[in-house]
Amino acid sequence: MYKTLLLMTIASLLFSCNKRPKANSAFYFNIGSEPSRLNPVGSTDAYTGKVSEYIYETLLDKHPDSYEWIPRLATSWEVAED
Repeated sequence: MYKTLLLMTIASLLFSCNKRPKANSAFYFNIGSEPSRLNPVGSTDAYTGKVSEYIYETLLDKHPDSYEWIPRLATSWEVAED
């Protein structure tokens, strides 16, 4: 009985993981409020920054632990002495 229940559980987990999203599906994420603008230049609220992360991609980003620059769109870069 135990083996049958275990096999049925494993089979149901395997078949339920293969579902694909419907065509024309949307992604919803609650950020708490509406952003004041979609242009991140000159924005003063945090909601614009949250939405900008999903819209725009930057050249570099900072590693969350070491705070060193890591590439996103850039493949290489140099820092000038001046």
